[in-house]
Amino acid sequence: MSFCEVNNCFNGGVCILMPPHGNETCICPRGFDGDFCEDGCLLHTAKTLGNGGWALALCLLVLLIILAVLYIRERRTKQCPHAAASTRAAETRQMIEKTT
Repeated sequence: MSFCEVNNCFNGGVCILMPPHGNETCICPRGFDGDFCEDGCLLHTAKTLGNGGWALALCLLVLLIILAVLYIRERRTKQCPHAAASTRAAETRQMIEKTT
């Protein structure tokens, strides 16, 4: 019994004989890949990314944390404008005291 007679192609793949030697192979429908059409798009993409996908996710997470910290700092500064003014007033007093 040949490969195509058993139809070992998955996910709707079609088995054909390839000329000139009559090699049997699966022709996969859109969205599937592999010798037997066993790999779907998402699985194929995950295999392709490998460790690079984890590295990208980690970089995005670090960037998100940095942006959150910067946002919180800016928000605190806007909520306490008198803190910046009192710091300037203290600096001005110190300068006046040094000159007198």
